[in-house]
Amino acid sequence: MKVFSEGANRGPDPTDDKTGNSRAPASNARALPTLDALFEPRSVAIIGASADPTRVSGRPVQMLKDAGYAGQIYPVNASRDVVQGLKAYRSLGDINAPIDLALISVPAAAVEQSLHECCRAGVGAAIIFGSGFAEVSEAGRSAQEHLARIARAGGVRLLGPNCMGMFNVASRAYVTFSTVFASNWPEPGNVGLVSQSGAFAAFCFARARLEGLRLSYGVSTGNEADIDFADCLEWLARNERTRVVIGFMEGFRDGAKLCRAFEVARAHGKPVVILKVGRSPLGIETAKSHTAQLSGEDQVYDAVFARYGVHRAQTLDELFDVARLAASGAMPAGKRLGIVTVSGGAGVLMSDSCWRHDVDVPSLPDTAIARLRTRIPFATVHNPIDTTGIVLDDRTLLPDLLATLSGEGGVDAVAGFYAGMGVSDAAPLMVSSLTAAAAAYPKVRQIACTLATPEVRETLWAAGIPVFDDPERAVSAFAALARIGRHHAQASIEARPAPVPLALPVGTHNEYTAKALLRELGIHTPQEHVAQTPQEAARAAEAIGYPVVVKVLSHALPHKTEAGAVALPLHTSAEVIAACERMLPPNNPALAGVPVEGLLVARLVRGTELIVGLHRDPVFGAIIMVGLGGIHAELLQDRALALAPVGPQEALAMIKTLKAYAVLAGARGQVHADLTAAADVVSRLSAALLPDGLSGIEINPLMVGAAGDGACAVDALVR
Repeated sequence: MKVFSEGANRGPDPTDDKTGNSRAPASNARALPTLDALFEPRSVAIIGASADPTRVSGRPVQMLKDAGYAGQIYPVNASRDVVQGLKAYRSLGDINAPIDLALISVPAAAVEQSLHECCRAGVGAAIIFGSGFAEVSEAGRSAQEHLARIARAGGVRLLGPNCMGMFNVASRAYVTFSTVFASNWPEPGNVGLVSQSGAFAAFCFARARLEGLRLSYGVSTGNEADIDFADCLEWLARNERTRVVIGFMEGFRDGAKLCRAFEVARAHGKPVVILKVGRSPLGIETAKSHTAQLSGEDQVYDAVFARYGVHRAQTLDELFDVARLAASGAMPAGKRLGIVTVSGGAGVLMSDSCWRHDVDVPSLPDTAIARLRTRIPFATVHNPIDTTGIVLDDRTLLPDLLATLSGEGGVDAVAGFYAGMGVSDAAPLMVSSLTAAAAAYPKVRQIACTLATPEVRETLWAAGIPVFDDPERAVSAFAALARIGRHHAQASIEARPAPVPLALPVGTHNEYTAKALLRELGIHTPQEHVAQTPQEAARAAEAIGYPVVVKVLSHALPHKTEAGAVALPLHTSAEVIAACERMLPPNNPALAGVPVEGLLVARLVRGTELIVGLHRDPVFGAIIMVGLGGIHAELLQDRALALAPVGPQEALAMIKTLKAYAVLAGARGQVHADLTAAADVVSRLSAALLPDGLSGIEINPLMVGAAGDGACAVDALVR
């Protein structure tokens, strides 16, 4: 075997242009190139506005008034001249003024007529609260698609149906009916929120307000008849007021569009943190019945998020933790953390967390250690630094420790565990020490782990210092933001292989024809021959050279081992003939009724078994997979996925994520597999353009020899 030469390469995924949000005149709403009319409305019309502020159709009017919305409010009610103290209009046409955003809050039978009015009035965007569409039935789906066609033809961007609307904190545009928005209007912040669930978006708003995490915009996309999660994420990524985007996602239908939005966020340096649900079979089905989303294979989403540097939060706490850290300052340059603590036990806890989350805790230089030992000779001073309770007696100690870690520790952030100082009379000492360190060393993030009063939290937040109650969560959030930062800081993306069109032969496809496709990609396969009789198989074996393997060839036999249709190793003609007769019907009952297309005789290849597959995902297109192969592939499910195509280095990185990687790399006396050759095969297969009628190609096993010996696809399957 040998390692084949590199194939043709192509450049990295194109980065979208870096232009900011443009603004088309409201009078020319049909030409709006962005979602400005939705997120930055200068006027809002509420169709079906109720005089009762407790009703779904009346609450948005009340909230826009109470919040102090800066734009024009136009209640539309066919039977009233005044609604909640505002002049009401019989129809949109009676307003005779530009309308950026229209809320359609009318009975289902009147929704279509209202949308037609929006089109005639030149409305930029419309929101439909109502449910009963694609999430409930095919008839509902058809009605929803009909509304989308009307909006598209009229140049109106449509949010919903089955959504809870949107809000803009700076302009106080709260176009929603949720009760959580009814009081305590927050100050504007820099975190944008996109949620496919309306109630969950409202919950996130309420929690952010309680925790002091300030939002810039929020939107609930619902059934996504037109405006979807990716549209909103991309708009927020371009928005100057938004530093970080958080999202709640159930599923998505247009993978290419979502990837483009992620790429725009990366190009603009905006961290994206998503809580993606729908891992379990029940969760996937629930998502489909909730907002009619296609959830797709969960591990594919992990691969997509990894490609674009999107952090997937596992819990709501994690979503807010990473957002809090990202919103409070610049992304850390690396993953090196300094730790200072008033508790030795907390230092151990944080050290364990750093190990678990792949965070480096570098030791201080010897000179710094020697100096600190003169101040606290009875404490640990190398990093983590354990101050003990003396920090309360010597008020110069904490500022000195923070300055030492920040200035001499070679760290990207300092996380301090201060126990209950934030709710005690020691709070001024903690606050002054932290703010002084943040000002003196702006490239080193300061993170406080302490119980704190709202006033202390607010003071530290104003200095760009987030506060966490749980030190483990603080370390986890730092690790996540550091990973995002490293991904954004990558100077270039490895060139990926050029696509290779495959010609699918007419007729049925078995292992032999599958391997022919692999050879088109430059993937090595063993010397082999198709025979029709046991005697012909024996002659082929003599020509190939022993030892050989013989398999029954059939397009209807994807798992040959279980059917007794594989024989190896064979060393003589007599063994070949006997094996063939034993495997074929009628001697092999497992093949009764199975169409036999011949006997495949191949040179026997030994090595470490991997599985490599390319399949067409319904949402994201071609996905490449590599994992532990052979009979263990389906049992252990040790695999890594990525968007195709991938370059050899990205393929090697995939292999290194496998649980079996240590074994593949020669741990405990095992043979060090030729992982360079294996990565080359993964990269080559990832470049295949699957023709119509082919959903995937699988190599199982890929026999990987010892380092330098190459890799060989000894079995293959087309789907």
